[in-house]
This record gives sequence, C-alpha cells and structure tokens, in this order.
Amino acid sequence: GEIKGPESKKRFGKSLSSLDQSETYQINEWFLDKLRQEQGVYLIDIHFTYPTSGLGFVKLLPEKCARYIDWLALVDADVEEICSRRIKRGRKKDSVVREFIKTELDEEKREAIRICSEFGKPLRFLYNYDSELENAVYGAVRFLRNYERVSFFRETL
Repeated sequence: GEIKGPESKKRFGKSLSSLDQSETYQINEWFLDKLRQEQGVYLIDIHFTYPTSGLGFVKLLPEKCARYIDWLALVDADVEEICSRRIKRGRKKDSVVREFIKTELDEEKREAIRICSEFGKPLRFLYNYDSELENAVYGAVRFLRNYERVSFFRETL
C-alpha cells in the first residue's frame, strides 16, 4: 500500500480500495514490473481479491503477470480468528461481519484455485491461527524447500 497507494492517487485520483478491475490490474502490473527491475528474492504478500465498495470483489493478480510466477501460497484462517484480529486492530474499513468475512475467504480461495488451475501453478494453503503460527511458518519453509530453483518473472532466485 505504501508504494501502490500514492501511484493510485496520481493516476486515478482514488485510493486503492476504490479502484475498479481495470484500474486495479493497471496498478498491480505497474508494481510487479517495478519489482521485476529490482535485484533479490521477493516474498510478495498480496491478497488474491479485494472487496469493493459495491460489495463485489476485484482480482488483484493481473493474468499477464500470473504466467511468470512459479508458485503461490494462500494464507488462511477461520472466520472467528479473522474477526477477532480485526476487532483488536480496530480499523474502520475492515468488516467484522462474520458472513462478509466468510465471503472474503471464499473469494480468496476461489481466485487462488482459479489462477493455479488456469496457469498450472502449485498452490500451498498455509493455515494461520494464533495457536498454530509456528506450524504455518514451518509449512511455508517446507513448501519453499520443494523448489530447487525458484524464479520470479523468469529470473532465477
């Protein structure tokens, strides 16, 4: 958000959460292209979807970028866990309505599975519960170790 937010304001005069599908893809393509020019290893923490003000969702990973990514991970938690975290965090824009949180989780899973299916990418589910955080980290490490060569935008990492 720190990088994409100002670019969104500059290009469209809107915050990231107000962008439509086309604008979202434009910003994320710009951001991923910018990352591609950097040197080093990247772990990109993004959602697969984002709720819009109209109760719909936009997809976040532009399809033209998806083909360059070797694998994806989806960090998941249950509705109660997310609701509890959001209440503690206290941000107004984060819904604490359990039905909506379930819809958000369903949309995330649906989009992650679609990308992996359409582009032939492996997907690892990492379950992030307060009591299971250490297991989630070990699961991520085991997942990464399965890849001798990891590339991002066709550059070996």
